[in-house]
Amino acid sequence: MNDENWYRTGAAARELQTSPHKLRGLARAGLIGSQVKNGYRYFSGSEIERLKVEGLPAMPANTELGEGDGGNGDDDPPRGDAQPESRPSPSRSRVTQDLYAEPSRQLARSKEAVIRLEHSVEAKRLKQELRDLDEAAAQRRGQASQAQMRQRWRDAHIQRVIEKVPSEACAATCARVDELLEGVPPCSNVTVKVDEIIETALRPIRRREEQDRAIEDALQLRLDQSVRQDALLKMAARSEVENVLRKLPNHASYPEMRAAADAAIAQVNAAVLHRKRIERESEIPLFGLPLGARSAEVEEARSLARAALMNPQLLPVGAFDRQFRKVVDDAIAPVVERVNRRQAEQERQRQEASRRSAIDRTVSFVFLALSSEATSEEVAQAGAKLRLALERLPSNAGDREWEAAKESVLGPIKAAIRQRSDARFDRMFRPQAHGPRVSRGRRRPS
Repeated sequence: MNDENWYRTGAAARELQTSPHKLRGLARAGLIGSQVKNGYRYFSGSEIERLKVEGLPAMPANTELGEGDGGNGDDDPPRGDAQPESRPSPSRSRVTQDLYAEPSRQLARSKEAVIRLEHSVEAKRLKQELRDLDEAAAQRRGQASQAQMRQRWRDAHIQRVIEKVPSEACAATCARVDELLEGVPPCSNVTVKVDEIIETALRPIRRREEQDRAIEDALQLRLDQSVRQDALLKMAARSEVENVLRKLPNHASYPEMRAAADAAIAQVNAAVLHRKRIERESEIPLFGLPLGARSAEVEEARSLARAALMNPQLLPVGAFDRQFRKVVDDAIAPVVERVNRRQAEQERQRQEASRRSAIDRTVSFVFLALSSEATSEEVAQAGAKLRLALERLPSNAGDREWEAAKESVLGPIKAAIRQRSDARFDRMFRPQAHGPRVSRGRRRPS
């Protein structure tokens, strides 16, 4: 034995995690390398490493199961000098290794019978697989043919939908037809049901086309010319007619649609003419305002009149002229009242100023009404009394009342002045004997 590490049977079994009995059986069968020396079996370190990597070989059926008698009882009995045991020859057949004894003629015949049976079973299995493959191919061909027929059947119905239904509803109709075809047996007769689906899809389209035709005819024949020339008004009229036709039942005919459209157009014409009349009535001068109304008051009255005219509760469509006039008069009544009050106040102030001016003029010329013998104190006193008396007169006093007031004030003053003048005259021309007064024919001052 060289310097390589060697393991006895027990140590080698622990390294390989197996039993010493199995190692001895494998060594005796020549499946693993070992050496026997001094009655003990040894396993090299390289062989242990190889077995760790490759694993232990299978135990052959014809392995001798003797027990060793050396050392600790886990090695082979001594056989003289140590001789390495070689592995079995590669020429040894696998069948021989699997046998418990050497092969015999009976065993060979039995093995041949088994092989023939295996070949027969394999042949039958191959024939069955061939039949299965043929049936599967035929089934696949039948399925492909059925799939083609089903596809042609589906494509025919879908093509009918594409030809009859417009593009905007084609996708939804094809989906409904496809759902129908999925729920019935392939290639069944569903033409009637498909036609019903197509008719259901075409019904709203035809109704919409009839509505469009009714709208166009009504707009061309019934819409007022002034409304037709205005793009915005025409668009509003179309929208109004569409709303009216949308409320009709689904089974409404074209004559019914046309009648509803004409009625809607008539209402639109009346509403537009009513609105134009309101604008015209709002823009023209307001004859109900008094003369002398200010520009701001005119604009305020025009705004109030326009708001009242635009109120459908106050002025419905198709109202008469007197209703327009009444609505306008009621709307501008506050402005008219305010203007009248202001003008009345202005007239009152003007009359008051005129009255004061007349009083001033009358008072300023009071000295002319008195005689030249009146003193300045009497003139001032007469002017003050006359002013007070004239101011107490009502504003609507006439000339008669005016003269009466003057006479009531100036009369006593004139009498006092005349009496004083007469007394002075008497003193100047009276005789010393105090005889009777003699008139000299002089006229007394009035």
